[in-house]
Amino acid sequence: MAAVLHESQAVISPRQIAAKSNENPACAPLLDRLDLHGHVITADVVHTRTDHAEQITARGAL
Repeated sequence: MAAVLHESQAVISPRQIAAKSNENPACAPLLDRLDLHGHVITADVVHTRTDHAEQITARGAL
């Protein structure tokens, strides 16, 4: 799992997913490392969860 800057196609925050796990528990720690204020966040359908949306919007993302 990784955060990517779409404009430059640069991976800025890769995160290893634990064996026998999935992306959901890795989402919060990945986002905690980033300044989300004023940015548009795109994500896979697996992240269309209330807790992820609340974390993203609480940090100022659009």
